[in-house]
Amino acid sequence: MLQELKGAEFPALHFKELGYESVAVAQKAYNGVAILSRHPILTVSTTLAGDDADSHARYLEAVIGDLKIVNIYLPNGNPPGSDNFAYKLAWMDRLHRHLQKLAAEKMPVVVGGEFAPGHRIDGWDVAAYVTSLTTTVDVISCRTQLAPLLGQM
Repeated sequence: MLQELKGAEFPALHFKELGYESVAVAQKAYNGVAILSRHPILTVSTTLAGDDADSHARYLEAVIGDLKIVNIYLPNGNPPGSDNFAYKLAWMDRLHRHLQKLAAEKMPVVVGGEFAPGHRIDGWDVAAYVTSLTTTVDVISCRTQLAPLLGQM
């Protein structure tokens, strides 16, 4: 899984020459996610359900064999209290609702990507990162949102 592609086009042909299948959602200068595999990939969705106006390239869902793959690039949302932060929290709510639906399916699901700021299970040193009130608010808000997801998947 790749995130933060930051380009309008993805070099799928280059990866094909290296023996990889690929699917990608690209966006000029911002965002972007891709999935690479040595096996055929079936694209399920290139957008996160729940907001038809959201044009950010942050979500990709695909099936490889008997496994569903979800690749996300979580919005940054800085600074807390801004429209960006409200967008991030709303995006996480949409992700939570969608992952609940996927958890109810019979197919195993792998969720990966850029979960900035990370959850404590990723080995990240919270004490070293938390240097300001802004960062602290963001970390607490995101971890509060992620906690239920980690218990369900």
